[in-house]
Amino acid sequence: MNKKYLAALFFALLACAVPGFSDDFSSHPNWEQKAQHWQKENAERYLDSLKQNLQLSEDQTLKVRAILSAGWEEMKTARKTEKDQMRPPDRMRRWAGIKVETDLKIKAILTSEQRKKFETFEADQKLKRTQGIKTRVLRHLSKEVQLTDEQKVKVLPILDQFFSNLGVELEKPAESKEAIQALRKTRDDQIAAILTPEQNEKFAKIRFRDEQRWQKRH
Repeated sequence: MNKKYLAALFFALLACAVPGFSDDFSSHPNWEQKAQHWQKENAERYLDSLKQNLQLSEDQTLKVRAILSAGWEEMKTARKTEKDQMRPPDRMRRWAGIKVETDLKIKAILTSEQRKKFETFEADQKLKRTQGIKTRVLRHLSKEVQLTDEQKVKVLPILDQFFSNLGVELEKPAESKEAIQALRKTRDDQIAAILTPEQNEKFAKIRFRDEQRWQKRH
């Protein structure tokens, strides 16, 4: 399977694999409008970063902006038309595919030197996203169960292992719901083992809520 696709798929599927440690944004008022506003701002920041890191010409900048805009529109259309027609993992794969197609279109207008820089840039972005996700997960968990500094240090390698194992699972032709559930259970059991009885009472409620969301989405 194409590595670029896998990289995009990994982040697209995180919402399915780690639903409980993130807010359920779909329940927030005006969440679609907020998401669209965020996407527009994010696209502009992404374009500015590309322009700076790849030294894009004005002509290339205009073309990249058009490619990104088309990609966002395709993503928005896919969300609306496929929401009730596809399983969440399949829908996420579709979105990941759009990301890969967008990247290929961008690379097609770059020079060979710029393409190398683009690949390096994307690798850096992947690392930052991974770190950002782990930071948000840890912050959310810490807020919910009041982790001590010592417990935070112990939780980090658990999350590292979880994401590593998740990446391996997602490299398979078709991800297994049961396999991902097993990874989530192992992660949660390991976290529970370092919590106090009082913290585990709160964590048990989180796990129950997470399982309900997981079943609803899959």
